[in-house]
Formats: sequence, C-alpha cells, structure tokens
Amino acid sequence: MWSSIQSATSASISLVIGFFLALLLLSSGRRWTKWLMLALLLPGFFPPLMIVLTGMQVTDWLGLSSLGLGVVVFCHALMNVGLVAVGVYQLVVMRLKGMIELATVESAPYKMIVGSIILRRLWRELAILFFLVFSMCFTSFSIPLILGGDQTMSFEVLVYQKVRVYNDWNQALFYVFFEMFFVSCFIWLLPKQDDESVVTELLQFGRWPMPMVFAFCLAPLLLVLFSELAGVLPALTQLHLLSELGGHFWVLSFQSLYLGFAASFVSVLLCWCMGYLSPWGKLRKVFQGLSAPSAVVVGFGLMLLFGDQPYLQLVSLVLGLSILFFPYLYRWQLDPALQRLQSQVEMAKVMGAGRSQIFWDILRPQLVSPVGFIAGVMGFWVIGEFALVQLMTGKELTLAVLAQGLLERYRLDLGSIVILWTITLGFVNWLFIGGVVRVFSHRS
Repeated sequence: MWSSIQSATSASISLVIGFFLALLLLSSGRRWTKWLMLALLLPGFFPPLMIVLTGMQVTDWLGLSSLGLGVVVFCHALMNVGLVAVGVYQLVVMRLKGMIELATVESAPYKMIVGSIILRRLWRELAILFFLVFSMCFTSFSIPLILGGDQTMSFEVLVYQKVRVYNDWNQALFYVFFEMFFVSCFIWLLPKQDDESVVTELLQFGRWPMPMVFAFCLAPLLLVLFSELAGVLPALTQLHLLSELGGHFWVLSFQSLYLGFAASFVSVLLCWCMGYLSPWGKLRKVFQGLSAPSAVVVGFGLMLLFGDQPYLQLVSLVLGLSILFFPYLYRWQLDPALQRLQSQVEMAKVMGAGRSQIFWDILRPQLVSPVGFIAGVMGFWVIGEFALVQLMTGKELTLAVLAQGLLERYRLDLGSIVILWTITLGFVNWLFIGGVVRVFSHRS
C-alpha cells in the first residue's frame, strides 16, 4: 500500500515539475540548453547518499520529520525531475520540432502550442514516462531503506523484509519476478530515439525570462550542493570531529577504491564482450529489454552461492554490483555507440571480414571512449553504493556504509565530510580507469 502511494506521488510530482522544466528548456537560448540539461541530470547521477543527505537537511531546516512518506517522495522527485525534463525536451525536438516552428512563425499563442501540440500529441509518451518513474520509485531500495521509517516504502524493501525478517524465499522470488516483468515492460515501451538527432538538434520557443529559466533549472543541483556544503562547512570549523573517524577511515577508503577499480575492470570486460557479440536485430531488443534484477535477491543469492569466506565475499560483492549497474550503462552508452557503428560493421561483413577482425579493427578502436566512460561511471557508482554492500557484508566495508551509519545517527556534519570524500575517491577512480583503458587500447 505505502509502496504504491509513494511511487504514484513521486511519479506525479516528477512529471508535473519535469514538464514545466522542459518548457523552460525549450525557451532557453541554444547556447545554454545543453548545459542546463546536464545540470538537470546531475542530481540523478550522484550517489543516493547525497540525495538522502539533502532530504535530511531540508527536513531539518523546515523542522519536519526526516523519516516517512514525505521525505522519500521529495528525494525521489529530486532525482527524477531532471530525467523527465530532458526526456520531454528530447521528445518535443524529435517529433514536434517542425510543427512548433511553423506554429511559431504563424504567431500561434504559446498556450495553444503547449496544449494543442505538445500535450495532445505526446500524451502517450508522457504516460510512459509517468509509469517509468513510477516503476523506478516502486523498486527503489537505497533511499526508502534509510528514510522509509516503519512503513514499507518500496517493493525492494518489501522483498528485503521477506528474506531478511521472515526468511520467506518463495514469496520473495514471486515478488522479484513480478518486479522484473513490470520494469522490463516499461523499458520495452520507451520510445526509441536517434541519439545523434538529440545531441545536434535544438529548438527554441517561448519567452520565459532567462533568470527564471536558470533559477528553476539549476535549483535541484544547487539544493544538493548547498546541502552538502551546509554539512561540511560546520564540520571543518570543528576539526576535533575528524579525529572520530580514526585510522579505520583510511582502511575504508582503500577498500572503497578497491571495489570501484574491480567493478570498473569487470565493466570493461563486459563491454568488450558485448562489442564482440555486436547484438543487432532481435538480439539487440533482448539486451535493451534487460533490466537490473532485484538488489536484494542478487545480494542474498550471491551470499548463498559464495558463502561467508572473506576473499569470496569481495568477489561476490564486485559481481553483484556489476550485475546491478551494467544494464543501465549498456543502454545509456554502449548500445548507442554500437548502433552508430552498425553501417561500418555491415560493410565489413559484405567485404568478407570475420567477427574477430571486425571487433579488433573496427569496433574496439572506436569504442575506447564509451568503454572508458562506462568503466569510470561504474566505479563512481560502486564507490558511492551502500545498500547492497551492507546487505551482503553486514559491516562497514566501505566509506558509503560508514556515511549511511552517520546519517542514520543524525551526524549530518560528519556524514557530509565522508560523503564528500567518497565522491572525491569516485572521481579519482574515474580519471584513473579512463586513462588505463585508453593506454591499454592504444598499445594493443
């Protein structure tokens, strides 16, 4: 019950605010559109800990409870409004650009363009976006785990309770298969797009004041950054707080980097395997429809498979994190990159080139950039992940889990410092692994 209410509320707020932000994007100058889109997407790109910290800071400023439905909805909306805004903007550019430009030339009223063209012709896509955000909130795990309180705020938390509390694997697996089917259906329903058209084509209409455009489009990102600084700055003025972290802090830093680097390495191997397979046609649709499985079942399943041995525990953790994040990265970066090279692959096949030659001479050199990006993002996300790490290990193995414990104890000042250092390590790993991929690719 609470899961459905939370998901529907989060999706509704995200869609309404995201649509409004998309209209602001459409009225922004061509010079600023891409930068504003990046700013809108960043809150959803950051580790969930930063969003949790923002929710706790905002509720603290307002004197409200930091647990329950309201703060979970706020955090989910904060993460998803940018995704909805950019999605609506791209749909308008791809499908309605000519009609809107013609209506603008003929001096059609702004309200008529929005109501009779955008809303009327994109209502199906908007409905799909609503249900996609609904499914993302419905299956969210990290944020409801910390901020949900006594209520079961998401489907993943429900599965977690069935396994951890009631040891009811039969019902948990039923829920998991339902969840995977539910999410996969909406992924398949998403409208496919030509990535190059989205990047190169821009549209400008509307007369919203630019200060208003900047204020609203930058508000989610600035709120997240300000919440982080609001916790870090007071802690830096009280240096004795840092001594509470002790030497254990540096051990956790090393372990976080190890997990990030290992997951990045696994993602590189997966990318090269996918590049070698070069999925086209029906096989590509299968890979596009794959969704990340339940984090809870992945965690418990790998625990049962590998046992409690410390060295195997780290292996299972890297494998589990890779399973969770790689499907998103494949659909985001690798699949579009492979599609852009499809014509070259077909030409090489006509000329008699084999699969290995196509991979080594055509695909591999041109996939270095997206593979390096995927590996960097994988490491960044893994270093900032806490829910699956805590689930599988039950102890403070990484900085993210340490930050989670601090936030749960309302140590927002110290938690902010740990989160900032965690993000710094994520970027360090990103730069390092990206350089390693480029060096080895050029040498080979």
